[in-house]
Amino acid sequence: MELRLDPADSRPPYQQIASIFREAILRGEDGYTAGERMSSAPALAFTFNVARGTVDRALAELRSEGLIRTVQGSGSYVREVARVAAPDESLPDAPGGTMPRGTINVTDSARTGALLPAPTVGDPTNGHSVANDGRVMLLVENSGSTVPRTVTLQMSKSVDGLTLTGSRTVSVAAGATRLLGPYPTADYGAALLVDVDNAELKIRAIRAA
Repeated sequence: MELRLDPADSRPPYQQIASIFREAILRGEDGYTAGERMSSAPALAFTFNVARGTVDRALAELRSEGLIRTVQGSGSYVREVARVAAPDESLPDAPGGTMPRGTINVTDSARTGALLPAPTVGDPTNGHSVANDGRVMLLVENSGSTVPRTVTLQMSKSVDGLTLTGSRTVSVAAGATRLLGPYPTADYGAALLVDVDNAELKIRAIRAA
């Protein structure tokens, strides 16, 4: 893959950069499969000979499309996505070297009371998936004592046959616990995709009675 801007391309540099990586990720090119860490923003700015802000804008576009995710203090990682075959390429039955999201089991609440489940330790590399029926809520605890942490919920919505993706990020203060949700299936899907920026976040999933 050639990492350079095309001077004949009328698109802004950030769109060209996003397009280069988008195609590489969707085709599963070497170095751009699920879990792979991308080059740092300063390194990419040097490679493309652009300002750091241009690279940040390109990465933000890829994040909004659900192609990458950024872990604070660690970098940007390729997400597991459906691959698109190149004209001369046949897709394998299953992509190699990918790690599935960790599943968080849902505990039903009850009017008579219910014991809270043991928390799931946040996985900032692979993320989590929660079965969602529109009544699921997340109890997210930041077990750290000094730094706020963030949890990101991936959104996916179908409009006129097109799938629109995005994300919603919530900050959890150090030592605090936040109750999040519920999440309508029309906006978040039947599988709620949850990403965290640090393992200090502990997650419980509870279904409202």
